[in-house]
Amino acid sequence: KKKELNSRHRKSGKTVGEYVAELRKLLQDCNYGETLMLVCGINDDRIQRRLLSETDLTIDSASKNIKDLLVQSTGAPSATCNAQGSQVKVNKVFRSGGKHSPQECRFKNEKCHNCGVKGHIKKACRNKNKERGDCHNPKDFKSPHGTHHLKEEEDKEDAEEHEAYTMCSMKKSDIPKVAPITVILNVKNKNVQFKLDTACIVTIMNQREYSDLWNSMEVPELETCDISLKTYTGEKVNILGATQITVMYQGKAKELPLVVVTGSGPNLLGRDWGPVYQVTQSSHKTLQDVIAKHEMVFKEELGTLQGTTVKIYIERNATPHYFKPRSVPYATKPKAEAELDCLLKEKMMEPVKFSDWAAPIVPVVKSDDSVRICGDYKLTVNRMSCLKQYPSPKIDDLFAILSGGEQFTKLDMSCAYQQIVVEEDSKKYVTVNTHNGLFRDNRLPLGVSSAPGIFQRTMEGLLQGILQVAVYLDDILVTGLTEVEHLENLEEILNRLEKAGLCLKRSKCTFKAKEVVFLGHKVDATGLHPVKEEVQAIQEAPATKLKSYLGLLNDYNRFLPNLSALLMPLQLPLQKYVKWYWGCVQEKAFEASKK
Repeated sequence: KKKELNSRHRKSGKTVGEYVAELRKLLQDCNYGETLMLVCGINDDRIQRRLLSETDLTIDSASKNIKDLLVQSTGAPSATCNAQGSQVKVNKVFRSGGKHSPQECRFKNEKCHNCGVKGHIKKACRNKNKERGDCHNPKDFKSPHGTHHLKEEEDKEDAEEHEAYTMCSMKKSDIPKVAPITVILNVKNKNVQFKLDTACIVTIMNQREYSDLWNSMEVPELETCDISLKTYTGEKVNILGATQITVMYQGKAKELPLVVVTGSGPNLLGRDWGPVYQVTQSSHKTLQDVIAKHEMVFKEELGTLQGTTVKIYIERNATPHYFKPRSVPYATKPKAEAELDCLLKEKMMEPVKFSDWAAPIVPVVKSDDSVRICGDYKLTVNRMSCLKQYPSPKIDDLFAILSGGEQFTKLDMSCAYQQIVVEEDSKKYVTVNTHNGLFRDNRLPLGVSSAPGIFQRTMEGLLQGILQVAVYLDDILVTGLTEVEHLENLEEILNRLEKAGLCLKRSKCTFKAKEVVFLGHKVDATGLHPVKEEVQAIQEAPATKLKSYLGLLNDYNRFLPNLSALLMPLQLPLQKYVKWYWGCVQEKAFEASKK
């Protein structure tokens, strides 16, 4: 009997009452403490430790504590006993529906595929109307915005795998609400806002916005779509069809799939738009990140346009023009010689012994007191060149491109023209004659009549397709409808300049400014405004410089209504074959125009 008593443990499926009755029967023939045997026979370490910590423990109190602890650990009693422990009724285990102890149930650590709670399986779940991860009936939930947040429709599986953790609801939370990540993309030449949805496998657009893409044109028929989509509350989304749509990103056009759904909910950017999605994932870059990534563009040296050279076209049978060097003032000569040495060192010029073409130089003193060497090519190559006309962009068109921008970045090229190499056969036409001998330019020099058109055509071709970018010779102004789009446009510009081998002058660049001066106008989010310094120059201009004065006023004609009628008296003395005169009418018009 002692051996049988020592080996006795509570078996699976037996209730606490049944186990206590067996112990009392065996203890009749042994002089053992029945309370100690009850504690040792419980095959649960947690319950044993709890019982051993009690003082004055009796068989009745131990039995009651065991029952209470079992109820707490399982959430429901595994059995019910009468006061004498004789009548026992075994219930089905709530974890799986089987008839065994909850502690012995092999599904006690499994996750329900219906409600996501750990501790039972789907077929025994008491929350039959609940969707996984949500505590509301989907029929009772209606999104006020018609949200289309999607998930894939899952096949029915046996709910006997995976793990989940129960989350308690919080009455108050200090976690701030975060706005959804939105992206503005150019779809069919129109800006369309999408919400980034990393869980959505397709990109969707609502029916109303899709119809607006076509304006008054007939909307093309959609193709049938076999996929099935649901909202996060389990409601089916009505799919109208699928199509291929043209999307612009990073200056390139892509044909990407699009699913069109009913309603007017938000458009979702899914994972199927791979290239755009990857760009959006990295769209949280800062200005410092963009600049650091393209440090080579801001290097302190002369850039070189890769893959192309410039040819200067001259009339057939043109007579070469050779001019002697002009004398340079003694005060300027050391600076001019230092500039020549610098140009030779950077290989922008090279000395020659003989040349049929030669233009005198014009030393120009810059604001930093250094000297720029310019050739007076109007005496030589400009007379004989076949000028390739290229239209300069209209200022109004450039400013229209910038509309809608909140912040502006202005980029300035370093020695802009001289970053383009002149082809070998054309170098003889840009030879200059100095007091130190003959030199010919290896780079496109200032003063050649075709240089502005060549450079404008080069820059427009290089930056073509980038939205909200205005290019005028060596000045580049970029903006965006949002800060993210602004940085994306800026990064694409820097990327193209770096690949082309061109460089910018960092000290002359302005980044993400609320307002910038561009082509003599102040540009900000509200539009164009006159520059204060330019207005002051107009107001202080003397009548003796009438032509310059009228030129300044014409630059601001958009701000001056009826300007042509007001300036008519000032135009009359400047007409051809009219003798100059200045009377009271001209003086009155001159003073009125300054106001």
